[in-house]
Amino acid sequence: ELNEITDEFLELMKENTILADHLHLPLQAGSNHVLKLMNRHYTREEYIEIRHAQAKGARTIDDILKMTSIQADTPEKMKEIEDVLYLACSCKKVSVEEVAIAVQNGADTVEKIQELTEAGTVCGRCIPILENILELKH
Repeated sequence: ELNEITDEFLELMKENTILADHLHLPLQAGSNHVLKLMNRHYTREEYIEIRHAQAKGARTIDDILKMTSIQADTPEKMKEIEDVLYLACSCKKVSVEEVAIAVQNGADTVEKIQELTEAGTVCGRCIPILENILELKH
């Protein structure tokens, strides 16, 4: 997260050769203007709303429409919502299905899901989604 990058962290990166020499900054996620330039049909606020609903169990467009104020009024927007719902973890590109399979195969904690799929090992924003998938299993 950008707000977690400190001068001390940057100095550590500079001095330590085992750390990556670059940072991946997903700046588009915080800017409606950039999202529009990228031809996205959702806003930053809608993306956050989708992810919050997903953490509460939303798995389909119908779930999103029931659980949020989002209007999926175009085929493009519906497709983009589907694309967001497909991934449990955007950072590692791990699908909800991959997490569900890991849980079916015995992963009974977030840590075990992380070991098997790498989901939730970068920024951690998807951990509520992983927890929800675990809860739905029980």
